[in-house]
Amino acid sequence: MERLRLIARSGGSARDVALDAAYALDPVARDPGALLTACRRLVARRPGSGPLVWLSARTLTAPDPVEELHQSAELLRTDPTGDHLEASLPTETSVVAAPGVLHPGSDLHFDPLIEVSEDSVPPTTELVVVEATACGDTGLLTPTSSGILARRAVALGIPIWVVTGRGVAMPTPMWSLGVADRNPDIWVRHGLDLVESVPVESAVGEAGLIAPDLVVGRSGCPIVTELFRGTV
Repeated sequence: MERLRLIARSGGSARDVALDAAYALDPVARDPGALLTACRRLVARRPGSGPLVWLSARTLTAPDPVEELHQSAELLRTDPTGDHLEASLPTETSVVAAPGVLHPGSDLHFDPLIEVSEDSVPPTTELVVVEATACGDTGLLTPTSSGILARRAVALGIPIWVVTGRGVAMPTPMWSLGVADRNPDIWVRHGLDLVESVPVESAVGEAGLIAPDLVVGRSGCPIVTELFRGTV
């Protein structure tokens, strides 16, 4: 129980939250009732992490929850999305990325943003890259900095790519209950931004560069609506 409290209070990316959750869930993974309760609590207290929902749903529906928990954590640790992003970005293009999107030390030509404001996008910018912590059929959930940058890019007519790492895409029932139907104030409190009706040119995920409308259909997240009981 103390581990769950620590995860609920911890920071980090959506992926880091899911990896920490795997560690916290291991002691209860052999008890179906306790596992469901623990997953619900984590999802309720750390909303907006697609990878956390993905890991929880896979573990809850697996014949061997303990093995699945470990395998899912390893899949998150070895997510190749970052490598695909660096390989896909055009090297002769001026790219602006939201904080934390690109790997430190990259040789690619880009101008990572330390702070996002109306004046943060240089006039020479040709491509904007933002990050999603969860995505569904009606939009994206992003860190606040990515949401602001995406809207600024739309206003300036700059193409947008979105990074959707492993576990980020959510099937429609999970997206509706876990994100779309929730009080929007919750995202502000957690430093997130629900971005809808923003045109995205391409998505980069674990399989590489793909069309945005294909992302949700390739979600590997099982539908376990019980995860959100009492959290909407």
